[in-house]
Amino acid sequence: MAKNQDAQLSHEKIKWKMKYDYMHAQMDRVHKGLEGIQNIIGLAERHDLDTLLFLQQSVNIMAALFKLKAVTIGLRGHDGKYRYEVMSGLRDEAWKFQRSVVYKEADFSDSPQYKGEMISKLTKIYLAEDKPFPEAEKEAYNRPLLLGIKRRSPEDWIEGDYLDVHIRGSNGSLLGWIEVMGTNDGKIPDVTTVKFLETFSVAIAKRIDAKKL
Repeated sequence: MAKNQDAQLSHEKIKWKMKYDYMHAQMDRVHKGLEGIQNIIGLAERHDLDTLLFLQQSVNIMAALFKLKAVTIGLRGHDGKYRYEVMSGLRDEAWKFQRSVVYKEADFSDSPQYKGEMISKLTKIYLAEDKPFPEAEKEAYNRPLLLGIKRRSPEDWIEGDYLDVHIRGSNGSLLGWIEVMGTNDGKIPDVTTVKFLETFSVAIAKRIDAKKL
């Protein structure tokens, strides 16, 4: 009888430990996300940082915090067109190509050329199976030779997937976008990560809006 009780207690300890570790990991992740938001808000308030340096530090924080293999930020220029401005994690050739690409605002909505699905008011996901980019832009990817690889599970991130989080001003206008093109674990970002990225986009929008005043 004593042995059975000891075995039962041992089983219970495993379950308690698993629950504790899971809750601790989730809280730790949330705390890190909140700390990242505080850091970006702090950077946004620094007058000694120009906008591009602020954006560069922002992508560096996001890449490290959410384990993103490649992330960029693009902005609307004075001519009303949209271009990539800063990045973290892209190979030199891909970044050089991206810097040559120019978008118009319609490309971020229901564009037949860039096929994606809005999953919230700010975030749009593009899946490789939908061929969401023109063939001429395949050099913008870190590993273009892997385009066309089959997805093994719904959680997998494959070459050709990307996620755009819109940066919108106080009047709702599209100021720019955060683009995720890869994750370290090869998985599609979960809802928690997406919500944090959306919060980062709001902080970035406030900085850009403030610079226009």
